[in-house]
Amino acid sequence: MDAARSRQELTTRIEELPKLLEPAYERTPLLPGVVYVRRYHCGKPTCHCADGPLHEYLSLGTWASMKRDVRRIRPEEDVEELKTVTERYRAVRTMRRSFLRWSRRVVKLLDELEAARIKSPTRATSPKGK
Repeated sequence: MDAARSRQELTTRIEELPKLLEPAYERTPLLPGVVYVRRYHCGKPTCHCADGPLHEYLSLGTWASMKRDVRRIRPEEDVEELKTVTERYRAVRTMRRSFLRWSRRVVKLLDELEAARIKSPTRATSPKGK
């Protein structure tokens, strides 16, 4: 890539940065994890789950110290709020990954611009008369 294109792309990348970092500036709470439905058989032979639909309940799955931690969500808890804060957490993590890709690309562009500006060394000439 020539220097002009590298400069143009660098300018475009820098203009993208504020929009890319928007989730980082929010002050809303975050919760790592995901809200999902768990289904199970209770084990009673006469229960409806033996032949028909399984029992189900909402769970909040989080990752604490690299172990999966599952918590049953009580009916009185605000499920929509839990879904919202976990989705915000995923958005922040996605933004972080995007920022890392962005920064790698910017560093590559800066390297290209630096390489285009470096002069190749000329051969040293000996002083006249020697």
